[in-house]
Amino acid sequence: MIALTIKVRYCAGAYVTSTINKKRASCTSSAEAAARNLADKLFGASVQRVEEVERQPDDPVGVSWWRVVLAETGMESSPECQP
Repeated sequence: MIALTIKVRYCAGAYVTSTINKKRASCTSSAEAAARNLADKLFGASVQRVEEVERQPDDPVGVSWWRVVLAETGMESSPECQP
C-alpha cells in the first residue's frame, strides 16, 4: 500500500491543501473535497480512497489531515516509488 498524508487548513472561507510537487487544491465545500482534488491532480485514477486522519491535540483550529491511499499497481517496487 502506498499512502500520502495531506494537511488541509480552513482559511478565508476555503479549505486549502498543503503544496506537494508544486500543486495544491482548494474547495469551499469541505476539507475532504480539497484533499480529493489534490489527490486527483497528483495521481489521477490511481487514487483508491481519501480518509481523514485523527487530529492531534496540538493541531491548530481549522487544520485537518487526510490520507490518500493509492491502488496497488505493481509499481511499488519501482525505484521512483521508494521513499
